Amino acid sequence: MVKEVTRVSYHRLNSEEVYSDAQFRKPPTKTPVRAIATAVVLFVVGTVLLTVGALIACGILVVKEYSTCYALIALGAITFIPGSYHTWIACQVWRGKKGYSFELIPCFVED
Repeated sequence: MVKEVTRVSYHRLNSEEVYSDAQFRKPPTKTPVRAIATAVVLFVVGTVLLTVGALIACGILVVKEYSTCYALIALGAITFIPGSYHTWIACQVWRGKKGYSFELIPCFVED
């Protein structure tokens, strides 16, 4: 699938200019809403799975199979780690902290 670029601004160079200041300006980045929503969902699901797995491991929640806690803790860690990392980046960008930008959050599907 080919996407057409419709909002391209051109800058005419003078005959003496080799470089233009316009070519070194960074275009504004879009807010990756889907990626942030996915990160928040992963963070919440991972937190719930880790909590339930820890409660089973401690014996507070009683289940038939004790080995269930290992699967819940593993799945919780797999979802919690990337979710918390990207949610942290999104919060720091929202706070305006220097060094953080939405470019740090991977966006696999172009909006």
